[in-house]
Amino acid sequence: MDEINDAELFKQVFNQVNDIITIIEIKEDGSAGNFVHVNDMAVETLGYSREELTNMSPRDIGSKPLKNKEKIDQLISKGKVTFERVYNTKDGQSIPVEINSHMFKFKGQKVALSVARDITERKKAEVEINRLASIVESSVDAIIVYDLDGIVLNWNPAAEMIYGYSAQEMMGKNVSVLMEDEKWQENLQNIEKIKRGNVVSHFETTRIKKGGYEFDVSITLSPVRNLDGEIVGIAGIARDITERKKSEKALEYAQIQLENAMGLAQLVYWEMDPKTGNFIVNDRFYSLYGTTADEEGGYEVPVEYYIEKFVHPDDRGLVAETIQGAGETSPDDEQFEHRIVRKDGETRYIVVTIKIVYDDENNIIGAYGANQDITQRKKAEEDLRISEEKYRKIVEKFIQNALGLISEINKE
Repeated sequence: MDEINDAELFKQVFNQVNDIITIIEIKEDGSAGNFVHVNDMAVETLGYSREELTNMSPRDIGSKPLKNKEKIDQLISKGKVTFERVYNTKDGQSIPVEINSHMFKFKGQKVALSVARDITERKKAEVEINRLASIVESSVDAIIVYDLDGIVLNWNPAAEMIYGYSAQEMMGKNVSVLMEDEKWQENLQNIEKIKRGNVVSHFETTRIKKGGYEFDVSITLSPVRNLDGEIVGIAGIARDITERKKSEKALEYAQIQLENAMGLAQLVYWEMDPKTGNFIVNDRFYSLYGTTADEEGGYEVPVEYYIEKFVHPDDRGLVAETIQGAGETSPDDEQFEHRIVRKDGETRYIVVTIKIVYDDENNIIGAYGANQDITQRKKAEEDLRISEEKYRKIVEKFIQNALGLISEINKE
């Protein structure tokens, strides 16, 4: 063991460092005795005076895990040891520290020189790392980390489930095996964006499962930086959106079918914004009135504007009264007919069905409905009425003539 003789030099060095430094007496039986010397940082951090500390031992300020004896034995046998423990300050705070201890002879006595470094921030970082690792491991999304050349560095369990490759199969392999050639070129373009520090969010594309099956994914790519802030890799989060894509296609098909059915039935849809009280319409709605959203200033139409612009003058009172009273007298759907005037001046007939929406307390919170062009039906009804009127007059004339003829015959 080395022996330190220059006390003054030792004292200056002893008190200038930012770590807790203590010199501890080692008893004959190898156990730790009291502190012989402590530096200024020990006094400042632990909150005890130098006099108090020299009447205390490491047991008085630290946790006492079972491993402590093992560490002391290692110190005695090898002359040095590194371990972690928790120091408790005078005011009750707990400080995790990493301790490096070395055996020395000080003034002829066997002592341990211990340097304790506060590792609070490191412990917080470890907790955060463990938390993030847990999130990665339990995520339902595939999380893959690869370097700027595409070599896989991390592959979570969800990636195994989604792509079909185990971590063992993919670690050290290039992510290009998950893509068609054109998609790899697409990915190279994204890598260039990442190198510039950008994030590629919710990028929808396709990938290849083990076995060659292509499927839809939504991918977010973000840069991975080293301690110097340099971009050294890419973290990719991939979500299988195959079922969503199927649903979207099914919905799109159903929408087309609905549009076709509404076209055949000459139906248009609208709803009422509960905040503004305005109609929310679409292009099909405007087509019924012979106009467009561009011409009318958008897809939100105030009720007063609709009545003034599109309702036949003789029916405006009826429409305003019906809309205002909808749902107030009956919770049932409201249905009524009125005439509209298209932009080209043509008058048409429509039947309007209004559905009122209520909250749990039976308050009106909105409405939606459909307008159906019944002009052809009205024309057919009018043609039928005219035809029936004409037929009725013919029959009446026939009856009159027949009765007149019978009357003349009876006179003879």
